Amino acid sequence: MKAVFKRFLICVLAVLAAFAITSCGKNDGVEDGGNAKPPRGDGTLKPVYSEGLEFTVINYGGEYSVTGLGSCTDTVVNVPPEHNGLPVTTIGEEAFKNYDLFTDTKETLVAVTIPDSVKTISKRAFWGIKTLTTVIFGKNVETVGEEAFYVCNSLTAAILPETATRIEKNAFCGCNSLETLVLKGATYIGEDAFRSAVSLKTVSLGKFLKAVETNTFYACKNLTDVNFYGTDTDLKAAKIGDGNEYLLNAKINFIAE
Repeated sequence: MKAVFKRFLICVLAVLAAFAITSCGKNDGVEDGGNAKPPRGDGTLKPVYSEGLEFTVINYGGEYSVTGLGSCTDTVVNVPPEHNGLPVTTIGEEAFKNYDLFTDTKETLVAVTIPDSVKTISKRAFWGIKTLTTVIFGKNVETVGEEAFYVCNSLTAAILPETATRIEKNAFCGCNSLETLVLKGATYIGEDAFRSAVSLKTVSLGKFLKAVETNTFYACKNLTDVNFYGTDTDLKAAKIGDGNEYLLNAKINFIAE
């Protein structure tokens, strides 16, 4: 009788052990119901890019520009770095203009991530998107076009990479929620570029600055600090146009690099 019981107990334990081995690692540590994207070779999750955007071939077929929303209804747009195997280098003219006015739902564009492949943000690319609060600029943006973010009055910060050398006329004009601006690589900042950015408190500029045009910082009455990554000599070498009294009267903090 004891021998029979012993054999029965061994069988039960074997079944339990097999069940435990089979169950172990079913989710590979992911407890989201299987919704996460498969991991890359380095173990990190693959980025999820917005689908349905419109693209146009530019530069003799070697690159793409984002030229419209197409069928994309994302409120947080993550622009892909390539399309059909070619790099996406440009956000096209008026590509996202007035997004919040063209959607049939209550959903509106609130955030955009621009990939490192993009070098140019064209004229009026994000014109008048009043709901846009966040823009993450890729590390290779070189130019922000005329009126690119005109009256995007929910945008709170514009942190541009050091590759961004030109900020064109009216680029951020009327962005009255903008508080922080980083333009360490800028050489040229166009007329009225930040006009009426009445919430702007801190601006970061760099030693390569050559020109700040007329009324660039007009009506930026809350601007208190300018962090200048260079010397007093570098700053004095830059041409500062009329109508930039708030910039000139702010506290200048010279920062050595």
